[in-house]
Amino acid sequence: MPSGVYIRTEEHLKKMRENSCLFKEGHQINVGRVCSEETKIKIGNTKRGKHPSDEARLNMSIAKKGIPFSEEHKQKISDALKGNNNPNWMGGEKLRVARANNKRRNLGHLFINEPFEDSEGHHIDSDNILYIPKDLHRSICHNLTTGYNMELINLKAMEWIILLFKKYTGDE
Repeated sequence: MPSGVYIRTEEHLKKMRENSCLFKEGHQINVGRVCSEETKIKIGNTKRGKHPSDEARLNMSIAKKGIPFSEEHKQKISDALKGNNNPNWMGGEKLRVARANNKRRNLGHLFINEPFEDSEGHHIDSDNILYIPKDLHRSICHNLTTGYNMELINLKAMEWIILLFKKYTGDE
């Protein structure tokens, strides 16, 4: 018999009901049947280790498509995915702060200059920190871990410190 998913017409179903007891409405074959433990073990052993083929899995998926969930089932899914069980929940604010602090702990703290009003510490590399104006620090999006825009922000920070140095030494 060819395999695949068939859309059965009412005429086809009627013919099947006439020719087979399994397709008759209200059939009672195997309903309430109790198997012995030995039979259960045999059935289990024959099915153990066998997995449906990709085609069979696709057909089972297609057969389930379009069947709406009951409100009770939707509620059970909702309850199962709330709180800690939600796959998108990454530990909340407390864990986010702990991860950020852990990243900071792995960075060095060798200060090149002293902090001043409206300044932020900028890691030039994983060890050295240069205090630069907050506006400058936030003007260029950068990331030390990935290296994103680090050359650009470091260049701007060095230009700023050179200007500051020239201002104090009078070499303008």
